[in-house]
Amino acid sequence: MQLRNTRLLTAAGRIGPGVLIAIAVVAVLGIGTAGALCKLALNCGYGHVASDAEILRGLQQANANAPKASLPPGFREDVVANGFTYPTDFAFLPGGDVLVAVKNGLVYRVTPGHPGRHVVLDLRSRIATFDYRGIMTVAVSPTFARDRRFYVLYVLRPRGHEDDTTVARFSSFVLPTRGGPATHEHVLVGSVTARTCSTLPATADCLPSDLDHDGAQAAFARDGTIFLATGDGGGHDTRIEPTALQAQNPNSLSGKILHIEPSGDGVPGNPWWNGDPHANRSKVWAIGLRNPFRLTLDQRSSIPIIGDVGANLFEEVDAAPPGANLGWPCYEGVAREALYSKTAACVSLYRKPRSGLTWPLVDLSHPSADVVVGGTFSPAGFPPPYRGAYFFGDWTRGWVRYVHIAPGDARILGRPRVFARRAPGPVALHVGPDGLLYYLNLNSGDLRRIAYVG
Repeated sequence: MQLRNTRLLTAAGRIGPGVLIAIAVVAVLGIGTAGALCKLALNCGYGHVASDAEILRGLQQANANAPKASLPPGFREDVVANGFTYPTDFAFLPGGDVLVAVKNGLVYRVTPGHPGRHVVLDLRSRIATFDYRGIMTVAVSPTFARDRRFYVLYVLRPRGHEDDTTVARFSSFVLPTRGGPATHEHVLVGSVTARTCSTLPATADCLPSDLDHDGAQAAFARDGTIFLATGDGGGHDTRIEPTALQAQNPNSLSGKILHIEPSGDGVPGNPWWNGDPHANRSKVWAIGLRNPFRLTLDQRSSIPIIGDVGANLFEEVDAAPPGANLGWPCYEGVAREALYSKTAACVSLYRKPRSGLTWPLVDLSHPSADVVVGGTFSPAGFPPPYRGAYFFGDWTRGWVRYVHIAPGDARILGRPRVFARRAPGPVALHVGPDGLLYYLNLNSGDLRRIAYVG
């Protein structure tokens, strides 16, 4: 998730923590973008000097006196939980409590609007946090009342140096009824614990994290099956990466939308189903994604709607019907990706009819967008013109926009419009059980709720 693919890894040893924190704040907030070389401090190797907690304090100081997001008339915003260090995702439990995942390996349980929180999962001893690694998503089982399960995708700590290549995994855990930490990890996807997926056959049960394109988001269909977005595992974007090319290979888990049973098996009827529920290709729903940081399901059609983070040119909002090829790494947005254009995989794809690809619903050119964050559909209580719209954000630009998507054929109806400005780093949006819109901010380390009050 680099801005202009520039890194300052060598600078970490020469600049003091205080200066790094200041740079981190500027980079994250997108202030002076011509000089801001990175979207996040952690993407530039600053973690070698400044801890997550130190950087968060700098971010929170920068946002302490910032006004609430600028919203249309009739809407009100409230902070309902705060003090999180690099929060990455959240999910609602039955009854309204929230699980909030943070990058360093913790999952908290909070009650919106009430003080206090407690840890329900602690993966800090085995998780990678270099660059944009860590816990990437948290999701609650639709049958939680019965099985007490929730799910996370996290990146395993490398065997060597913290910035070495490694792998990710998607697991479920059980939350005890009488409190205490979660137990009974069950790995659904990514059981291989190798140094890198690149040395293994594409058919290995391996989720790559050679750098920081880890996705991810899990969403549950009405039948209880799971859609899971996975990144291509890359992130250098200045050289051809094997894991990025695997995004075009349905035998690999890299850069995909997966459709799996709660057991981790593939779902019969998936586009590349081969009769073996354990085979990678039997789990694949769509191919050709780079870093699908967020995914939701259009409940009218069960089609996944994805925010796919771009490289140099475009951020994308994509619809992924079964068998879709979203084009990466051969295309970014609607443009051919120059770095990969002469690879065998892309030359072969260019020879095929363009109608065989699924083009973005929305492509947003840089620098008006930097890190797209999809999204959720409007709460039922929102008035026109927001009713039924799809809401998505941008982490570093601090806006939330909305667009209407036609049911069934996933066309956009009209152009995206701005709903909120000056949001302090939105990284996840969900509708709560109370029918209100919630969003999580990395920059300010808080969870906010938006209601229409007329």
